[in-house]
Order: sequence, then structure tokens, then C-alpha cells
Amino acid sequence: MRAAIYARYSSEACSPTSITDQIASCRRLAEKRGIEVLEDHIYHDDAISGARNDRSSLTALITAAQDGQFDAVLVDDLSRLSRSNLMTLHTVALFDSLGITILSAADNIDTSDERSKMLIPLQGMINERFLADLREKTLRGMKGRKNDGYFVGERTFGFESTPSEKVRLDNRGKEKPAGTLMRINEAEAEVVRRVFREFADAQSIFGIIKRLNEEGVRGRKNKVCRWSTQTIHTMLRNEKYKGIWTWNRTGYKRNPLTGKLRQYDKPKSEWDVKESPELRIVPEELWDRVQARLAEVQKTWPGGKRHGFQGARGNAVSVYPQELLSGAMVCGVCGATIVKVSGKGGGYYGCHRAAKHGCDNRIIVRKSVVEKVILGELTNRISNTDSLSYVFRRVEKMVAKEFAESPGAAKRKEDEYKKQRQMLDNLVVYIAQGRQSKAIEAALEECEKKVEQLGADLEFLGKCHTRLFKAPPKEWIEERVSRIKEVLELKTERSALLLRKLFGKIVTEPMETEDGLRYLRAKTTLKCLALLEKEPAPKDHSAFQGGVGAGSTTFRWRALEDSNLWPLDS
Repeated sequence: MRAAIYARYSSEACSPTSITDQIASCRRLAEKRGIEVLEDHIYHDDAISGARNDRSSLTALITAAQDGQFDAVLVDDLSRLSRSNLMTLHTVALFDSLGITILSAADNIDTSDERSKMLIPLQGMINERFLADLREKTLRGMKGRKNDGYFVGERTFGFESTPSEKVRLDNRGKEKPAGTLMRINEAEAEVVRRVFREFADAQSIFGIIKRLNEEGVRGRKNKVCRWSTQTIHTMLRNEKYKGIWTWNRTGYKRNPLTGKLRQYDKPKSEWDVKESPELRIVPEELWDRVQARLAEVQKTWPGGKRHGFQGARGNAVSVYPQELLSGAMVCGVCGATIVKVSGKGGGYYGCHRAAKHGCDNRIIVRKSVVEKVILGELTNRISNTDSLSYVFRRVEKMVAKEFAESPGAAKRKEDEYKKQRQMLDNLVVYIAQGRQSKAIEAALEECEKKVEQLGADLEFLGKCHTRLFKAPPKEWIEERVSRIKEVLELKTERSALLLRKLFGKIVTEPMETEDGLRYLRAKTTLKCLALLEKEPAPKDHSAFQGGVGAGSTTFRWRALEDSNLWPLDS
């Protein structure tokens, strides 16, 4: 008989010499049975679980068997083929259908012997139970570490794990840290805060990703230009950043046919939830703002399998506005959003539903005129530079008062810095006297890091007091107000959301004068504005055609320069 050999060990924690030992055991079995081992058919999978069936060497072994390149397969024991009973039976049945015998050295199993086949299901159950027991023991050990206040496999961007100062002896009698602790990585934490701030300030996720990648900001595993939408979405919902650490929330089950793992949610009774205020990165107010905006985004894109939009969902324009007035105006006839229905001539606004013949409000308005009238009204409201100067001066006083009345943050930092500095000096003296140990070295390293961090914090607080908010001069305010549209367009998304809060919902209603002149009346919380102009409409907008019969004239309307022609309601 010509035979192939298959060997496998399961994880990086196992010794690679296990492969050599298994092959040697198979060679002894071959010599005892008088079987020829084919040297070019020795297969092995390194550090791969026996519950998986996507092993490259096992696949190559099966392919070679289907080509009839050998008569038997030698393994050290049946668990090398698989730890899953179902997969073991499937593999044995597959080789049996090809007329290939499986010989197991440790189990003394020979699939060519019908009586030996009776042991295969039993041995498969034992191998599968071994894997389940190992999983349970591992989880029990991790729970023990959690009960002792340590962290187990919970490394997250923004944090770094450090070994505990306490030591324990392993099964070989060597000293090991009793567990792992977690602390904030300030460099990564600042990136997290930046992402939260920009998203809360109406920046799009794609814009955030683009800037992070362009600036070469290092992400998870210290890699550059690897930021993605999934990374940002996960970060914005991660409760660890507000100091809540939940462990054992999910588990994994393996598909018995494919061997692939599937994640599932465990019952809440099995969760390990711990509040750690000292590990909080994102302030409460910022966290709440981000979650509120995520809820708005979820209304627009509900995710998952969609069977139509149940209930009020919103739209992309209301979440990520591309124009200053995008999503801010609604049709007073049907309630649909007023959108940019054309890009020609700078663009035209009109009822979205009317474009689909679902509304009678077919008046369209030039974008530049809408912005001129509405933003002009805003300019008039805030053009009083004396009032604005007063507001800025009040803000300056409030900021100064806030810093002056802060509960001694700098003083506490300075006291802690002196304390840690004294402790560091004591440790240095202690080591200089020749009394040195691993625990002392670890304490010295930890103390040095604390001194360095506290020094940086003190320097930052010192700079804050020299960089407090100062009220700008009146000339600066007048210059900004005079070009308010240009200033707002520097950050369109943020400005658009701000304008919605300022104006509220802008309702546009079609109106008509006594001589048949049609126009739109825009009602806002500030003022009712008239948008009106007589001019032929673009020919390609048939959805907005008005009148009856051939030769009928259509119009688009924008505001007349003399808005006093029309009464403005409060």
C-alpha cells in the first residue's frame, strides 16, 4: 500500500515540534504494517483549529486522494482530521467512497475493518467533547480574571493594556503578571475625541475618513490610511469611550457543515458590565450629541433587510446637506421637501413631488435668489454690530469666569505631580542602594510615565490660561457680517444645519397677484419673505409646465428687488 501522512496542531500556543512527532508516529505505524510512505504526500496544517474544514493542506490531501495518488492516509489520532464529530464522519465517508483507508496510530482505528468503524462515532464524540471542555475552561479562567478586576482581550483603539504589578507563579514556577490592566493612550484618545467632535458638528463620515487618511493619522494596530466607514461607525457607538466596559456580550458558534464561525448575542444575564469613569475618553455632552445625530442618520438609512420605509424616515439631504438651504424648505401644498430640481444657471429650487406630477405647486425659484433673499434677511437681523460686540464681550467674561472658578484643576495636578516626582526620586535612591527586583523596576517605569503625563497636563493647563477667548474688534465683526454667505459656505454642512435651527421650517406657498402674477411666499420663524420674478422657465423642465393648450407661457419666479411691493407677515 502507498500511503500519505496528515498532521496538524491547533494553535500558536502548541509546540511546532508536534508535527514532527506526529509524522514519526505515522512512520512507525507504516513500518509495522509494511506500508510505503510517499514522501511527496506528507501534509500538515500549522496552528489551525480542528473544528475548521477550510484547511489548505487537508484540502490538498483530499484533492490528491480524488486523483488516486495513494491508497491510505495515516494520522497520529483521529482528532488530527477533525475535532467535529460530523466533520470526522463526513471525511471518513469521503475517503471510504474513494476506496482509501484511514489508519490512526493512537486510536488503533482501521477503516478497512468493519468492526473498527464502530469506534469512529464514539471517538469523534470524545474529540468534540474535548474541544467543548477546553472552551468552557478557558471561559471560566477569563471570568476569574474579570472577577479579580483585570481585563481579558479587550484592547480597543484609544486604550493600551499594561501588566499588573502583582505577580503569580505559572505551572512551571515562573513569575508572571497576575493580570492585565487598561489605561488611556492619550495620542489615540485625542483622535477619538476629534472624530466625535467632527461628527457632532455635522461633518460627514466620508469627510472625516478622507481627512484622517490624507493626514496620515495612525489607526488601529498603528496602521496609516486604513480608516473606513465601518471603523468610524463602530467607534461612534462604542460605550467604552464613555467609561462603560461590557464583556462576554457575544459568543461564536461554528457551522458544522462549513466550519465557519457565526457571532451571536448572549443573554444580558451573562454580560459582565463595569463602569470605569477613570477610563472615560468622550465627555457626556459630546456623547449625547453624537448619539442623537446617529439616530437621525438611522432614520435615513435604517439598515438591514428593508421592506419599504415604515414610518417617518427622513432623507439624506436632511442629514448631510450639500447646499445652505438643502432640506430646510418644504412645500406648503403637499409638505414635500423643496429640492434643487435643476443645476442649470446656478440651480433652481422646486417641489420634489411636483416633479413627479404629485403636486400642483410647479413654481421653481432660482437658487441664487432664494439664498439672496433669505440670507439677506438674516444679515439684516444680525447687522447690528453693537449687539454682536456685546454678545462677544459677554462670552469672553463667561469663559474667563469659568476658568477662574474651576475647582483647582491645575493645583490638584501640581500636587499630584510633586507626589509622583517624590516617589520617583525615592525609587531611584532605593535601586541605587542595590535593592532591586522586577516589581521595583515595573513600579519605576509606571511612575516615570505618570510624571511625564502629569507634566504634559500642567503645560497644557498653563497654555489654556494664556489662550482664553477674546472678543474680536468691531471691524472684524462688520467684515464677517458683510460677506455672511461666503463665511457660511466655508463649512456648508454645519452652516446648513445651523440655519435650520435659526429659521425653523421654511414653508413655501404658491401665491398669485390680482393681475395673475405667480410667486412663492416663504414663511419662517424670522419673517415671511416674498420670492418673485417674471421670466421664461427653462424648456427642459416639463414637469413644471403650467397653462393649457399650445403656446402657453410658463414662468419661474424670484424676488423683486423692491420687496416692499408685498406685505411681509411676522
